[in-house]
Amino acid sequence: MMNLWKGTVRRVGATLLACVLLLGLLPQLPRQAGAAYTDSYLQQMVDWGFMRGDISGNLRPDNPISRAEFVTVINRALGYEKLGGDPFQDVPDSAWYAEDVDIAYTEGYISGTSKTTFSPDSSITREETAIILTRNLMLQPDTGENTSFTDSRELSEWSRGYIATAARYGLVNGYPDGSFRPKNQITRGEAAILVVKAVGTPVQTAGVHSLGSTWGNVTITSSGVTLRDTVVGGNLYITGGVDLGEITLENVTVLGEIVISGGGVSEGGDDSIVLRNVNAPKLIVDNIPNQQISIRVEGDGVIEHTSVRTDAYLDDRTPAGYGLSRIALEGEDGLSLNLAGNVKEVTNLTPKSSIGVASGHVDTINVDEKATDSTLNIASGAEVDNVNLDVATSVTGDGDIGHLTVNAPGSTVTMLPDQITIRPGVEATIDGEKMDSEAAAESSADPRLLAGYPEVTDLAPTSATARFSANKKGTVYWAVTSVTDGSVGVDDLLNPSSYSPKVVKSGTLSRLQPAGQRQNQRPDLRRLLLPVRRLCGRAGGAEPAEGHLLYYAGQHRAQFRLRLPLYVQNHQHLRAGDDHGHQVLPAVLGGAAQGGVRPHGQRL
Repeated sequence: MMNLWKGTVRRVGATLLACVLLLGLLPQLPRQAGAAYTDSYLQQMVDWGFMRGDISGNLRPDNPISRAEFVTVINRALGYEKLGGDPFQDVPDSAWYAEDVDIAYTEGYISGTSKTTFSPDSSITREETAIILTRNLMLQPDTGENTSFTDSRELSEWSRGYIATAARYGLVNGYPDGSFRPKNQITRGEAAILVVKAVGTPVQTAGVHSLGSTWGNVTITSSGVTLRDTVVGGNLYITGGVDLGEITLENVTVLGEIVISGGGVSEGGDDSIVLRNVNAPKLIVDNIPNQQISIRVEGDGVIEHTSVRTDAYLDDRTPAGYGLSRIALEGEDGLSLNLAGNVKEVTNLTPKSSIGVASGHVDTINVDEKATDSTLNIASGAEVDNVNLDVATSVTGDGDIGHLTVNAPGSTVTMLPDQITIRPGVEATIDGEKMDSEAAAESSADPRLLAGYPEVTDLAPTSATARFSANKKGTVYWAVTSVTDGSVGVDDLLNPSSYSPKVVKSGTLSRLQPAGQRQNQRPDLRRLLLPVRRLCGRAGGAEPAEGHLLYYAGQHRAQFRLRLPLYVQNHQHLRAGDDHGHQVLPAVLGGAAQGGVRPHGQRL
């Protein structure tokens, strides 16, 4: 059944897309004047509860709409209800529009004609209404010259980009002569056309909704909505009217963009917005008051690009190849983005911002040169495969980084990544040490003991002294065992049992330093005493033993096995070598390095 639904979605989606392309090629129809053209839009506004007539029920389509009337329409269309007070002295508490002006000011989409006036009865221009609507739909202003209309140069400087965006999304149309007439008063009928086109199909009540295949936009304004088994031909809006409420999209395909402006952490601590098996080319996470939005992504849908422009928490629980393919933090200065789950690629473009990896795994995090004074925190247990720093960045936390690339000076990283690449001529402080490109290459090499080491001296019947030299600092875990069958493993070295019959003696050598971080420096050698308890065997016989080493450097591990050709003869002395060709300890270092294996979360 699921496969049948997916096939249907793809076919319907393709049909809708074809229709969009076809209509885009049609010439623009001339705008009809008078009530006849706007009647259906006005009636739709009444049916939805967005607009009311006068005492006589007259909708007055050709009358200019006032500023108070327009914010009232916007509040009802987008589900805004939050009150917070306003500073306007010309809005009496007893006025019919007082509450709606308060709501509009609290939501942040109007600021008044001055600090203390709103001018509620004044008419509103065409460019002002277009800007209010585009800002509430989180549409970004286009840059460059506006060529949408013949009179684009008459647009106010602050409206040009928004009008161009509104025209590109089909929210506004010009007159038959190609002009927009931005300073003209907008009529009630024209405002109705603008709002109906923007909203598309409203979902205003809680419950489960299935819309099938819809033409145009879909706008969700109420908490407690589950929208499933739907193809949206335009944009899907989850407005700020949802506030901290809960919304679930399930088996939904959007041919335009998904714009989420409401939904934070619910009272139960769960994510407010759940996207399950949702497909779309783009997801926009944004709202005017910069309220945090919490989103969880599940299933096998794909959202190709996610633009985060407000504080957000994203939990991507989809497998590789699904979910949020690319995430960009690209809003105002100081934003905060927290991540969890199986995140694919994240790019920070926002100055003074912070990205936190609370848990889970991230493929790649890029900190762009635009993201000055930003921070990255990787919590304990979280992993990031690749971190690329193109600007000075503070990276903190106890999590793991697979490969760190530093392309700009001034970065500080508190943990030691598995692999480090630093651009020549650039320095960074990593794990408390100043590193350049040469030091980074040394740190990234697999841990190894240098040739000729361990060097064994003072070989005695019950002891031996070994000197170690390595290519990078780390810790050696050692043990001498009475077995030679290879059964001594990593756990036996990290957590040796006091009662193990296999381990004769064990210990650690910490603070092992690299053998010269620069040329012409003498290696820093450390001594390690390997006491070898007398090994009992048959009278006159011989019993071999093995020495095991586990060498940790950062998060790399290399394991070695030292064959100890030591024999017990008459319980009196040990001999290195015999007539059968056994070699002395320094020459028989065996085993292969196993770099890149993590110490199971244990920091050494």
